[in-house]
Amino acid sequence: MATLPQTLRKLCLSSATMSTFPTLPKLEKLDLWTVALTSDAFASLSAQLAASDSLVRLKLAEANLPKDQLETILYTLPRVLSRQKQVCCVHLSVSIETEMLVTAVLFLTRNTRYVWLDLTADDSLDLAMSQRLLAALEELETYAALHGIEYFGEWFHSPRRTPWLAPA
Repeated sequence: MATLPQTLRKLCLSSATMSTFPTLPKLEKLDLWTVALTSDAFASLSAQLAASDSLVRLKLAEANLPKDQLETILYTLPRVLSRQKQVCCVHLSVSIETEMLVTAVLFLTRNTRYVWLDLTADDSLDLAMSQRLLAALEELETYAALHGIEYFGEWFHSPRRTPWLAPA
């Protein structure tokens, strides 16, 4: 990959194989479509996401990342989303294997800005999985009401002082 300017704010990659991921400290929008990342490139991407506070959109629903890479991103996503200084839209693919991690993202994200999660299901989506995800959302509303967390419709405002659950 050619050297990209560090001031780049939007990056969309489609049908690419990457051995390194560029350092882009100003990155606001990242769209990955059928992208293969080596372990070095994935480590760079993960570090960049963890350090970001200006992410506006993260589109991974069509990235076709291997299970271990997607699980790593899902595991770190609550911390990543909690650092953002503006509304952040995240597009994720949900499967039977990642369902519990997606639910954890809902419960563990602490942010003073809004987060929009757009979930796309793969072929493993069934009625039981849909019901579990809906139950998790209902539990989130109950938990928010119990702890005085502001919410309106599907928007939750979760200040850092909120007693969210610890990671398992």
